Amino acid sequence: MSTTNQRIPSLELGRIIAILAVITIHSQLFVAYPLYKQTPWLGDFINQASRFAVPYFFLLTGYLLQPKLGRDPIGTALSYIKPLTIIWLVWSVIYLLMPFNLMTVMTEGYVAERSMYWDYLALTPFNSLLEGGLVHLWYLPALVIGVGLVSILIKANLQRFLLPLSIIL
Repeated sequence: MSTTNQRIPSLELGRIIAILAVITIHSQLFVAYPLYKQTPWLGDFINQASRFAVPYFFLLTGYLLQPKLGRDPIGTALSYIKPLTIIWLVWSVIYLLMPFNLMTVMTEGYVAERSMYWDYLALTPFNSLLEGGLVHLWYLPALVIGVGLVSILIKANLQRFLLPLSIIL
């Protein structure tokens, strides 16, 4: 039986814990209470303890993708990058078009509400490009860039630069 398609229970458990950590970060668990001397110590602790999740997902992706990248770096990277880019583009368009402030839409109209957001994005075009239509999408272009860099270094037989480049980035 091939080990490439088998699930590794410890990694799957790590994924579940990391998913819960990301949900915890985004739901801002305990940021308003309980307070001790006007500071949400528990919320701050939980927020910081949950910050392992995104690096874990990057490491897990690299661990699972590396065998394929070793055999065919450019082909694997392109087949991996294409669906990520499509997902990023689709959700960017959705977030660029979807109004968030319904009160402004009702009082000033759709174009006025979206124009404020589009103007905000135009202030930092490079950052907006990397984030897409909403800041939460940054993970996808970061993963595309990471997989692209790794595949180029493997193709050029420069794997020895992966760790130094990772530390620099």
